[in-house]
Amino acid sequence: GTGLGCGIVMDGKVYHGATGTAAEIWKTPYQEKRFEEIVSGKGVAEIYERKKAIKIDAKQVLERAVKGEVAALESWKEFGFHLGNVLAFIINLLDPDMIVLGGSISKAFNYFKESMETTCRMNVNSLPADHVKIKRSLLGSDAGLLGAAALCF
Repeated sequence: GTGLGCGIVMDGKVYHGATGTAAEIWKTPYQEKRFEEIVSGKGVAEIYERKKAIKIDAKQVLERAVKGEVAALESWKEFGFHLGNVLAFIINLLDPDMIVLGGSISKAFNYFKESMETTCRMNVNSLPADHVKIKRSLLGSDAGLLGAAALCF
């Protein structure tokens, strides 16, 4: 995959920050690693590998979860826990109306949604916890392609 991407939209415009690098959260330290190493396809694949000692990619972890494999389901649940912590940090910092999760990892949304939301809401201030919406992008893994096409037009 392409790793972890993030963007901020304020008042209908993309927020770029002082140096043009706003929302480049991928490099942020988390549990002796970085956000991107934990909350990406690579991250869920590593979680699965720890459980089963088999190296597969995130797509295969999803395929196994769909079939009901316990280790794959547990991997997505653990992934959701970590994503919930990352989102809680973002929500506490920015107090957004909505967070939209996209990319290929969003195909597994139903497998990590519950643990993500539980962890996130436990670690967010009460007003934002009741207000913010966390949704799955309708564009999925096509978002990057469609965004690039939009820049051309």
